[in-house]
Formats: sequence, structure tokens, C-alpha cells
Amino acid sequence: MKRRLLFLGPPGSGKGTIAARISGSDLGIVHVSSGHLLRLEAESGSELGKRIKQYIDNGDLVPNDIVLALMYRWFCDQGPDSKFILDGFPRTILQAKELDSWLEQKDMPLDSAVFFEISQKEVLDRVTGRRICMKCGQTYHVTQFPPKRAGICDVCGSILVQRPDDSLAAMEHRFDVYWRQTAPLVEYYRNKGILFTIDATRPIEERIQILKNHITEK
Repeated sequence: MKRRLLFLGPPGSGKGTIAARISGSDLGIVHVSSGHLLRLEAESGSELGKRIKQYIDNGDLVPNDIVLALMYRWFCDQGPDSKFILDGFPRTILQAKELDSWLEQKDMPLDSAVFFEISQKEVLDRVTGRRICMKCGQTYHVTQFPPKRAGICDVCGSILVQRPDDSLAAMEHRFDVYWRQTAPLVEYYRNKGILFTIDATRPIEERIQILKNHITEK
């Protein structure tokens, strides 16, 4: 079984939704969203949080030093038996190399980098339906993965919102950032021999089953 994975793909490709579903299954894998950690800090009202919020609202990548500090704080608590899906981290080659160093120090090799392949047009068509719980980070979609009660999080009962960076203008900017800074990670992990590509236009239940099979295969 694969214990340590990361999810790659354009914004709106379904990484967070599927990571949440996988982590909620019987596989015992934790969903670690760098975006959720950053948004929690942004909502805290701290000086650091105010800086982070500006980047998020503008659709820009949060600077490496901030992201690395938050992720390293989480990573230090992990042991050799940890099972996790990294969602939204790394987002640059520099971050990927830092992650490689952390994993090597703890002898915790990455098992798979899953690439959610989808076109920009298809993402823009679907992204307006995404909703997120700002309290616990659970992600929904009004048609593909709706909550049991409209507008209410199944997990904690908080109100669901559309993120400011899911607006059309913000999404187009986020795609520009993605193609310049994050897309090169696909080749980075392909060259390491651990890239697994999935068609992100498939129905969500099909994608989840494909990933479960990939995780559990030897």
C-alpha cells in the first residue's frame, strides 16, 4: 500500500475534494491541505495572516518562506508510519526540493505523485460550483459533491462559502501562475518515476475508485 502521496493539478481540478473523500475512507490516510493551513492563518487576524490573505485574495502564490514554515511545522510531527496526501504542496520546484530533503532526513520516501489532468476551459466551467467550509476545510461542489444540507458543512455544521479566489478573474490569474510556477512539477516527478496521471474529467466516483486501486496496489 502507498502511504505517502501528493496531488498535482491545475486549480479546480478536484484535488481537494477527492483527497477529502480518500481520507474519509477506511485507508487511514490523512488529507493535508496547505491551502487550508494558510487560510486558517489568514482568518486568525495575525500580522502573518493579513499578509497571507492578500496573496490568496489576489490569486497569487504565497511566498515560499511562509509556506515552507507552515508545512515544516506540520511535518516535524510526522513519524515513519504516517500516511498522508499532500494537497497544494509543493507548488514550486524549490518547495519540492525542500520536501525531498525533509523526507530523506526521516527516511520517508514519497510513494506517488498523482497528476489530475484537465483543461483550463473545463475547470472554469466547473469551478463556480465549488464551496468550502472555512472552519474545517472540507470541500464540496454544488452538483458533484453536495453537502447533505445545502450550504452547511456535513463535518462541523458551519456555513459553506465560495472562496474569493474562485471568481472568474481570480481563476484566470491563478491559472497563469500555475502554468508558470507549478506545472513544471509534473515533469519533475515524472523524472523521479513516481508520477501517476488521472483524467480529472471522469465522474468523481470513478476517480476515487481509480485512486483507491492505485493506493492499495503493491
